[in-house]
Amino acid sequence: MKKIKKNTKLNQECTNCFSPTHIMFNFSFVNYMENLDEKHKAQLVNRMFELSKEPYLVVSNWPKEIGWENVSVKINKQIDPKFYESENRSFDGKYTIIRLYTNNNPLPSRIIGKMLNKIFYVFFIDIVSLN
Repeated sequence: MKKIKKNTKLNQECTNCFSPTHIMFNFSFVNYMENLDEKHKAQLVNRMFELSKEPYLVVSNWPKEIGWENVSVKINKQIDPKFYESENRSFDGKYTIIRLYTNNNPLPSRIIGKMLNKIFYVFFIDIVSLN
């Protein structure tokens, strides 16, 4: 009969075990997606691919027209309170804004959320309707 060697490393607490190198998207806290039709959903997926195929450090240096920006904007909608339940999440008054269409062409629409630890938490998808 073989003896099983006890692994003492299993009891050690992991610090910073998960450190992504690329942007990840979290849709758990979306509470506003008015005017989001199939065409815009397809564009949303395309933008997610564009932003997540390159390393975070590369994308973070892109201009705001194709990357993102962190700005203080007045939003009349409330962020889902569950976002704050995690001990590592806080809100400093600035939102991260990604343009749904680069250079706002054909529509000045945006994805509004918060970038924390290379994870983009989506709060609102603001589609401008030209009708």
